[in-house]
Amino acid sequence: MIPKPDHPERLRSLWVAVRCAACALLAAAWALSLRAPLPVGWENGPLESAQVGVLLAGMIAALLLCRVGEGPSRRLWIAAAILWALLAAREMSWGAVFLDPIAMTDHGPSFSSSQLAYRPAVTPVVAALLLGAVIAFVMAGPRRIWTRVRQTRRLPLLDGLGVVAAMLLSTAAERHMGLSLGGWPGDPQILEEGVELAAYAFLLSAQFRIAEGLALPV
Repeated sequence: MIPKPDHPERLRSLWVAVRCAACALLAAAWALSLRAPLPVGWENGPLESAQVGVLLAGMIAALLLCRVGEGPSRRLWIAAAILWALLAAREMSWGAVFLDPIAMTDHGPSFSSSQLAYRPAVTPVVAALLLGAVIAFVMAGPRRIWTRVRQTRRLPLLDGLGVVAAMLLSTAAERHMGLSLGGWPGDPQILEEGVELAAYAFLLSAQFRIAEGLALPV
């Protein structure tokens, strides 16, 4: 249960717990890449399923914050909930993971959204939802929210740094953008999925940090 806005100390407890979990996941990703069986990092495998779980938790948390929030902050949480939902849907290949894989490779099963009967509708629906999120965010007054969170000294700087670091590691594990992990002996796919899970957890901790800042008196 998400605490009401007059209980910032409980929001802080959630923030601390999720951030600690994110740090643990970031560290565990390296160990998993060395010792976990390969299917752990496959598409629709345990790590990807955990990612979807974190993203859905973020969406539910945003909706509950919207429910108990007041004024413009409610629009902020509507925008956040939309983004969480889209990220979760993307991780599930817009629903293709519930179908049979189109191929089995050395990196596990491969799923394609081209199999979906509703695939032509995905792009316009996503575009409409993104537009709705942008409108909700603008109506929330981002400058006012930024000022409030800064005044209460609850800017999620370290959480944001965690997101950036984890995503850079994920990019390096995939050998994209000229990045690589050098001679790291672990499985790159497991590491990629593990640090991506940590990135989503850091994103969730950032959400709780902002919520705490909005709940505190100036």
